[in-house]
Order: sequence, then C-alpha cells, then structure tokens
Amino acid sequence: MNGKRHGVVERRAAIDRVMSLLRRQDDLFERLEALSLRQRNLVSEDDTTPLLDVLVQRKRVVGELSAVHESLAAVRRVWSRFREGLEGEQRGEADRLVASSAARLSRVLEQDERDTHVLSVRRRVTATALSAARATGEAISVYRSATGATAAGRLDEAQ
Repeated sequence: MNGKRHGVVERRAAIDRVMSLLRRQDDLFERLEALSLRQRNLVSEDDTTPLLDVLVQRKRVVGELSAVHESLAAVRRVWSRFREGLEGEQRGEADRLVASSAARLSRVLEQDERDTHVLSVRRRVTATALSAARATGEAISVYRSATGATAAGRLDEAQ
C-alpha cells in the first residue's frame, strides 16, 4: 500500500511539474509577443538602437523557451497519454495553455515575417539610393574630367 501511495505522490509531482512548465512556457510566449510588438514599432520608426536592445531581450526569452521546451521533451513524446491522465480541470488548463502558446507563437512568427519584409524593402531602397548617389558622383567626376571644370576654371567666376 505504501508503494502505491508513493507512486500516486510521484505522479502528482510530475503533473504539477509539467503544468508549471506549461504555464512558464505560455508566460514566456507572452513576453516574446510583447517584445515582438515593441519590435514592430521600432522597425516602423526605423529606430535602430532600441531595436537592438529588443533583439537582445528576445534572444534571452528564446533561450529560456528552449530550456522549457527541452524540459517538456519527454512529455511531448507521450502527450496524448499524459493528457488523458489529467483530471478534467487540469486537462482543460493544459489544453488552454498549449493553445495559447501556439497562438502566441504563430502571431510572433507572422509579425517577424512582416518585419523582415519591411527591413528587406528598406535595405533595397537604401542600396538603390546609395547606388544612385555613387553614379551621380561618378558622373560629376567624369564631367569635371572631360570639361576641365574646376573652381579655378569656371566661366562664371571672375579670375
């Protein structure tokens, strides 16, 4: 009987640990989503210094998420069976946490794709502008060389 009770206690402890990890995972995805929204504003405003800070914070959160993900690896392999072993209220909470985490991740990924697109377009526009400026500079140099136009040789300047 004592062995059976010990098994029940271990099972409850395992369930509590998994539920705690699921809550932690959802909290981290919530933080990641908030950072993603902050990132969107900074990308829109082209404010690079705070954007770099946000990216550093996101990296930390992703590191924490990776640790939680690793801790849940064994449970993921037997999720259906584990889930069925939960009591009704726990099962509902687990389902809500998993769904919430998945939805948050999806929104973060979608926003990251949009931000990547905005940054890519901005980079192309900047490259085009730099190329045009370079071409203009080259044209001016060629014009000066071909015409001998210098400050000392300008016709509109009295010598």
